[in-house]
This record gives sequence, structure tokens and C-alpha cells, in this order.
Amino acid sequence: MATSVLLGTRSDADEPRTKNLYMTTAARRTHVFVVRMWEEPRGIGDGPAVWRGSAERATDQKQIYFDRFSVLTSFLVESTGATAMMRDRNGN
Repeated sequence: MATSVLLGTRSDADEPRTKNLYMTTAARRTHVFVVRMWEEPRGIGDGPAVWRGSAERATDQKQIYFDRFSVLTSFLVESTGATAMMRDRNGN
């Protein structure tokens, strides 16, 4: 089920040029990815299952596969330049 969330509105009094600039700026700062994760049986006796995943960048369909979140995180940071999100809660 898809959910829509209204994050902000602009009044009708805004000039169309201003609205277009706002939307263009927001679009440049927006990145869309499709992340899929699945569980695979290990295949060795009764060993625990392994989680694997893939991530695809919507703009150019570049895709990676991962079995560790660090690989996914690196791909997201490389794609967006959002290095500030890599800092821990203490700012390090």
C-alpha cells in the first residue's frame, strides 16, 4: 500500500517562475533507489539463512548486490554525496 505525505505547500500567490525554481531545486536534491532484500537458505546443514540484497539507482539503473549493509551504505553515499549521514550520533 502506498502512502502519500504532504511535506510542504506553497500558496497560489507564488509566481509560476518561483514554483518552477523550487521544484527544480528540490528535484536536484532528490535521489530515488529501489532496494530489495531477501533471505536465502545457507545450504550447509541447518546453518542460519543469509540475507542478501540489491539496490538500483532510478536515474540510470546502476545496480549493486550486497550481503552487508556497509556495501549498500557506500553505494548510497557515493550516489548522493550525503557524507554527513555517515557521522555517528557523536558527530564523528
